[in-house]
Amino acid sequence: MKETKMRIRELAAWGLDKDEYRPADDLDNPDIARALVIDRAPFELRSPLVESSDYELQELFAEQESRADLQAEVAGRDWSPFFEVAQYRERWLLRDGYHRASRCLKAGISHLTAVIVRAQTVEPLGAVHRWFFPEEILFSGAPPWAIDFLNDALDIEYNRAPLSKMLRITVEETHTLRGTNL
Repeated sequence: MKETKMRIRELAAWGLDKDEYRPADDLDNPDIARALVIDRAPFELRSPLVESSDYELQELFAEQESRADLQAEVAGRDWSPFFEVAQYRERWLLRDGYHRASRCLKAGISHLTAVIVRAQTVEPLGAVHRWFFPEEILFSGAPPWAIDFLNDALDIEYNRAPLSKMLRITVEETHTLRGTNL
């Protein structure tokens, strides 16, 4: 059986975490990417909200929300079919939809409808796992942007075998006397 490899792409300009699955010998020097980020203009706070009243989104959402085929498609899912953008500490962060955002940006699409989450802590952002940027990078003067994934000079690529998640459940057998409350 042929082993399948996945092509992994990571932004490297902000440093890399320790990942036992990332092959160290395949990586270019992330210092080159870091130097490009240091020279760019400091982060400027902007709102992603559409301020034009030309959009009649409530009517469009109401129409889509009532569609039985869409309701059936998303029923029981633990993920959203929409982009999710979170506002936390005066910043707007893409919470879900990274791959879709990258494809849209490549196609020249820069404005889309998203679900907005107003977070009180970093946990709802999902940025608490080891494969996310730490909070000090997300709120630095030069944070990563979604469009950075389009700049080959800021990332590294390598092949890796797919990861499988395994859950181990232990069953324990015990004996008690009938009629006791033990």
